[in-house]
Amino acid sequence: MEEPLSTPEHIIIGSLFHFADKCISKVSGYGFKDNHCEILTTLVFEFEESYLLIRSGPLLEVRFTKVKPKELGEHLFSYN
Repeated sequence: MEEPLSTPEHIIIGSLFHFADKCISKVSGYGFKDNHCEILTTLVFEFEESYLLIRSGPLLEVRFTKVKPKELGEHLFSYN
């Protein structure tokens, strides 16, 4: 395994995830609109019985849950 790349400004730590639900049924993107530009801040992957949320910011937030995430921002797109 490679050593994490770290600097005083950034710390990178690796992780590995394995999901029992292997089929993604829907992907949705959330964020906000700024003038004529859409800013994507959150992705939600919907599986058969669970959800994976990835939210950007000062830290990358990753959550795996059985409950559909709320308060995600403005809905920008969905793919089934």
